[in-house]
Amino acid sequence: MGKRAKRATASLGSVAHRSDTLTNRPRRASATRASTWLMAAVVFLSALLLYANAIGHDYALDDWMYTTGNASVNQGLSAFADVWTKGSFPGLNGPNASNYRPLALFSFMVEKQIFGLDPHIGHLINVLLFALSCVLIYVLLTRLFPTLNRAFPLLMVLLFVFHPVHVEAVANIKGRDDLLCLCFAIVSLLQIHRYSRTLQAASYWSSVLSFAACVLSKESGVTFLLVIPLALYFFTQIALSIPRPTACDVSDLRR
Repeated sequence: MGKRAKRATASLGSVAHRSDTLTNRPRRASATRASTWLMAAVVFLSALLLYANAIGHDYALDDWMYTTGNASVNQGLSAFADVWTKGSFPGLNGPNASNYRPLALFSFMVEKQIFGLDPHIGHLINVLLFALSCVLIYVLLTRLFPTLNRAFPLLMVLLFVFHPVHVEAVANIKGRDDLLCLCFAIVSLLQIHRYSRTLQAASYWSSVLSFAACVLSKESGVTFLLVIPLALYFFTQIALSIPRPTACDVSDLRR
């Protein structure tokens, strides 16, 4: 009887432990989500406050290439066809077909249509895009390094936020093409990483579309054709190698 009682007690303890585990799991997940949102807010506010002084500035350096000196932007959305049929700087040097950045050009056309040529609005949009990109980078790091304490991705992203190399892209309105390119590239990485876990077609195609938007924002985004496969290779379980033909396949070919 003593052995049976001990077994029953152990069994009840095991059941209770499993019950506690199942009960605490949603709580831990909820706490993790809350921590992620809190740190994402810290990243966003840090980037916003760091470059907030740029909002009060006038056009700087070569901002005129996308604003006052751009023939398509000055026409607003009535020149929508120019987005796809001309370069990004029409009116500066003929059609200027050497720079094809239709999404960047389109963003300035929409801005002109709604707000007119207002440098403060242009700077505000740039600062918000940079802050959003930094949040996306933080989320990406938490996905790539899920076992790390959330403080480590936060420190890495804050180093990115405060690095002075970003000043030109954020403080100059023309740098929006770089910011859009970065933003869409990170979204593409996030979605392809989600696809590696869920194998959902929606994640795959949203990654493809985001990459296309990245390249259409600035041609240098094409470099992510190398970055994305490397990220998949090192941080996911997706096999990138081409499968070798089996003996059956070879025999079928000979027939």
